Amino acid sequence: MATWATVADVLSITGETVTEEQIQQAGYVIETWANRTYEMADRLRPRDRHWMKVATAYQVVWQISQPGYLTNLTNVTDYNQDGMLTRFDSKVDQSLAPMASRSLKNLSWKISRTLRTPDVNQPVGVDPTLIDYTHESSDELSAWTPLNSHMSQGGGC
Repeated sequence: MATWATVADVLSITGETVTEEQIQQAGYVIETWANRTYEMADRLRPRDRHWMKVATAYQVVWQISQPGYLTNLTNVTDYNQDGMLTRFDSKVDQSLAPMASRSLKNLSWKISRTLRTPDVNQPVGVDPTLIDYTHESSDELSAWTPLNSHMSQGGGC
């Protein structure tokens, strides 16, 4: 079955030799965290396929060195043994290789997005060259009219 990385990819990226079966196992973990399966590979951008390959390569090497990896995941955040304290910030720390985690952050659907807000100095849909914003009569919702227009109609103050 195809996966994000090959034995040659892992060797090139990490310098470690692994088996196809180990890559397949790590690939499933990466798919879980990335929320994309290999069946979608042809619909992903080349950049995203690259980062899935890199994440899989790092994950497979890390995963091999984690005895009991699949059975020892707990909700514990601190381990204290023989005077050594290990603190996990999240479940990711216990189940995902650090470099794989970083690689997944480069995926286009994982990158933070900012909303573009319009420039508050320029109203939307209005040609700024046609309006004098320093004059009150430019506000179409205002009932204000220049004082001299009342005077010319015979009105007084």
